[in-house]
Amino acid sequence: MRALAVALALASFASLTAQAAPSQSEDPLLAQRHLASAMRRAVELYDGGDYQAAADFLAGLSGPEAGDLALVNLRGAVLSKLGKFDEAQKIFSEVLATDPAYFPAGFNLGGAKFLQGDYRGALEIFEDLHLRDRDNELVRFNMMLCFLQLGNTTDAEKVAVSLYPQGS
Repeated sequence: MRALAVALALASFASLTAQAAPSQSEDPLLAQRHLASAMRRAVELYDGGDYQAAADFLAGLSGPEAGDLALVNLRGAVLSKLGKFDEAQKIFSEVLATDPAYFPAGFNLGGAKFLQGDYRGALEIFEDLHLRDRDNELVRFNMMLCFLQLGNTTDAEKVAVSLYPQGS
């Protein structure tokens, strides 16, 4: 799960870096460098397993970095690692309120709901993500897990066959 959260954050980071809104006193190149530096530091702490330091670092960001969707989403992922699922879900929901199409936050929100035992809520999110990206195997796998947790083996099997057609 750690590698997935980091991969999703980094994948979205590249596209968001260009969209970062620098403060009026900064030039765009400097703002991008600050954003890249903040992302590197946060990922370094996350990868090192120092989730509390990562959470503190991300909570202390200001300026354009504080509003960057990839960094905010990563903060939610860090809070999930710390078991603070309610806070994490709030952060993922805030990211989605800013950009409803921001896939990593939706995926992470579904994961946080699943980890808290809200399998129906997680399934709704993963089904929505599946409608937007039918080829995403991680989304389909998570849908299968939700169906299994809900006791719906028929739909779980349908998803499993779509994931592993040679095994059917």
